[in-house]
Amino acid sequence: VSHAAAVVAAETGSFSVLAPLSAVGPSARLPAQTLAVGLPPQAFVWSRGENLVWPSARPIPRELRPPIVLPAYVSRAIGRMKVNASSASMELAPLVTGACGFLGRHVVAALLETGLCSRVFCLVRAADSTSAHRRVEEALRKAGVASLDQVEAVVGDLSQRNFGRSFVEVQRLANRVTHVFHSAAKVNLTEPFEMMRKDNVDSTAHLLEFCSMVRPKPFHHISTMGVLTPDMLDRQGAVRESAPLGDIRSMPLYGTGDQANGYPQSKWLAEMMVFEAARQGLPAFVHRPGLIGGHSKTGASAQDVFFHFLSDVLQLRRLPAMEGDKFNLTPVDWVAKAIVHVALREEGVSGSVFHPAVPHNAITIAELVKVFRDFGYQNLQIMDFVKWRDTIIADPIRFKSWSFCAALTAEGHGIDSMADSSAGARAMREAVGEAYDAFRADQCLVQQIRWCVG
Repeated sequence: VSHAAAVVAAETGSFSVLAPLSAVGPSARLPAQTLAVGLPPQAFVWSRGENLVWPSARPIPRELRPPIVLPAYVSRAIGRMKVNASSASMELAPLVTGACGFLGRHVVAALLETGLCSRVFCLVRAADSTSAHRRVEEALRKAGVASLDQVEAVVGDLSQRNFGRSFVEVQRLANRVTHVFHSAAKVNLTEPFEMMRKDNVDSTAHLLEFCSMVRPKPFHHISTMGVLTPDMLDRQGAVRESAPLGDIRSMPLYGTGDQANGYPQSKWLAEMMVFEAARQGLPAFVHRPGLIGGHSKTGASAQDVFFHFLSDVLQLRRLPAMEGDKFNLTPVDWVAKAIVHVALREEGVSGSVFHPAVPHNAITIAELVKVFRDFGYQNLQIMDFVKWRDTIIADPIRFKSWSFCAALTAEGHGIDSMADSSAGARAMREAVGEAYDAFRADQCLVQQIRWCVG
């Protein structure tokens, strides 16, 4: 049964429930208390030998337990911001983090394409300004940016307050920046929360403080649909953009053993901080992309977990047997344009959430097989999910999608296939025009595979 049904069963006091676990593959029987609301935070792990789920020796980190509070220095900065707030109009000069990453560089490209920005600052980790500029230039060329005249690379370390720069330097930068787009993140589906905190949680707090300096700067936090939990589903089986973030204890089990859920936990906590900052008065917004596909025109893709999944399928000539809608692809440039459209049109009230994804376009395993066979891979076979996953994990040198395996389940729809994207999709349609209505997920996948094998 689905995770949603598991939550219902747990809340109604059933002695046990069935819930598909990524670490198990087929359904495994869990104690009702696993997902029961109101119990002390507790992680659960899977025992391969016994095929049972047991309480983990490692409890959910303290930072993830309610109440979630902002660091004191962020709250103080927001308080001062209210006093120093200025309504003077300025030319748009956004700052983008993660500009060297796949989505981040397309956010920069989308900002430049609007023609509304006098400057786009790209905060990057580098030894000096020369190497920072070189990194940004290489990344933006991949996104099709021809001119970098309006782009300024800024050396900084997000994991440190003031980005590791002097207070005077940061104040000077804060006086020039008008918006912040936070795309930088550490993505790993198998590492524990403690290894994610610095890059995904602390960095968000430092940017919230920065957004409060000199004048309020709208903060656009790029998160992930991986934070969605079954208790966010409504009666129609959808997760609305307006739904409050769910209980972290009902998060599907990703990862292995005590290292489960580190990435989605860190992104969940970062979102909670953004919502609290919005409640305290900072203009802040959350964008949750789903599975990001290649460029709408070229198919150019990142060498990310989905890329490695496709690559490993071709190496093995085997696909895992999985039911339901798994892959809800949206072109990367469309995701970026939707985010920028929302930001520059000033849509939504502070604290709003947007799901920048094309709805109802999920690709099943059967459709994936057809796409591969149309490419000439006629000898593809469907393999038992658990055996396929074990084959991948057993040879991490040859196969690279072992991290992606942590987020796959043998049963049920992917949670991003259940996410409502009314506001995000509306912004995307307005941003990309007629191409939106003609979009086909299988064609997007074909372009991406063609780019991968080429």
